[in-house]
Amino acid sequence: MINQLEKKEQSLATGMIKEGLRKASTALASILNSPISIKKIDFGVDSMSKFNVADSKSYDLLRTELIGEIQGVCHLIFTQEEIRRIIDTCLPKELYTGAPSELELMELEFITEIDNMVSATIISQFSNILDVEMFGNVPSLHTIKSNEVKEYLEAESNKYNSTLHFKSIFQGEELEVSPHFTWMVQDEFVTKIKDMAVLQ
Repeated sequence: MINQLEKKEQSLATGMIKEGLRKASTALASILNSPISIKKIDFGVDSMSKFNVADSKSYDLLRTELIGEIQGVCHLIFTQEEIRRIIDTCLPKELYTGAPSELELMELEFITEIDNMVSATIISQFSNILDVEMFGNVPSLHTIKSNEVKEYLEAESNKYNSTLHFKSIFQGEELEVSPHFTWMVQDEFVTKIKDMAVLQ
């Protein structure tokens, strides 16, 4: 969809998205207390399916539904090994002496809060610049096999009738993580971009 916009509209949209992703990488680095860079940014529905489906890994998808004037869904996607690495680094077990079930709940709350804070940076970016009411719903965690990720994301895109798709790959420079951050947004985003272009 980005490629179908006029040059000025395309510049506005990609600039806003890239700045939002930059802020998201900064937020993730702050939470993990470890440098995070943006390895790659892809646009288009095809970018949603670029996962290594040949391996036997499971992925943890942190899902946030976008609600308000601009709707859609985003996913912060880690391998389960990366999630365990984050938890071991940020929530070392020796600092907690409660029951195992309480520890599991604390870990889940911490991981979903990562998604909440990282997603909020882009949601705020869109809301402020486009002057719309836009919020993130409560994040949820979904564990999916690698060979099911593409089908899952395609179903999500169809569910929201998404017309704008983009994805970034973050890269931990010290902590060994490389999460994918996918966004699927309805056509209202493009409408607002076109309105902005007319006024500038």
